[in-house]
Amino acid sequence: MTKQSTSSVAGPSRISLVVNFLGSMRLAVSLLVLLAIASIIGTVLNQQQPYEDYALKFGPFWFDVFRDLGLYNVYRTNWYLAIVGFLVLSTSTCLIRNTPRMVREMREPDMTMTSAYDPLGMANKTEIISSLPMDSATHMVTAVLRGRGYRPRLHDRGDGSMVIIGRKGRYSRIGYILTHAAIIVFCAAALYNADIPVKLAMLVGSTQPENNFHIPLSKVSKAAWLPVGNPAYRGTVTVPEGQSTQVAYELVGNGYLVQPLPFRIMLRRFHVSYYSTGMPKDFISNIVLYNKQGKC
Repeated sequence: MTKQSTSSVAGPSRISLVVNFLGSMRLAVSLLVLLAIASIIGTVLNQQQPYEDYALKFGPFWFDVFRDLGLYNVYRTNWYLAIVGFLVLSTSTCLIRNTPRMVREMREPDMTMTSAYDPLGMANKTEIISSLPMDSATHMVTAVLRGRGYRPRLHDRGDGSMVIIGRKGRYSRIGYILTHAAIIVFCAAALYNADIPVKLAMLVGSTQPENNFHIPLSKVSKAAWLPVGNPAYRGTVTVPEGQSTQVAYELVGNGYLVQPLPFRIMLRRFHVSYYSTGMPKDFISNIVLYNKQGKC
């Protein structure tokens, strides 16, 4: 009676599967395409405008559709941030996996030859038959390689034959590293611009937009005020001629948040120049900025 033993080959772990998925070219290309489409929408459609303007422009049906998709503030929607976040993970995974190997390849010395090397076994090869002597043929091949940017090295195999190895583009991998690093920097800037701390504060309820646009600033709820040190915001403000303000308003949905500014802005004069046809030519604002000490 014999015992039967079964053995199974362990497949890749879940961690390696996740890493391979994040570092795949298909995922990166798909995320870049989605990011490009979202950026086009955010460029064509004016962002963070009052909801009344969108309702008049698109009508009730499409207004609701675009609002539910978050197209009125594309760059701060959750799905846009998810795309950017996954792109950062994907690009970082590629960079972490490939950079050490590329650095080693750039730093390694010129290729060496072993006696077991068989040039006929290479996938990419070209075979040329010539009646020239060995020295002349070797000189011709090395001259051609140098003319095309290679650094040829001669290796005598000891059997009367000569192997020529050429190498170029050693430092071209720097472009790969810099390109991926630039993508990470740009995506990090997009995440920074999304003002994630404010979104989290609104999620927990500590910050709530004000919906009444007709009340004075002193009546706005404290929950609608953002801190002075808010790292990123995009605010708008209307300043009458001869007056000043020290706050900006960030539109959020059908409401707004008040952003205190670290300076005071005063509009001294507003001037409009016209063409001879009566069409506006230039809109000129003469403004003055004052610091906390009241100095411009």
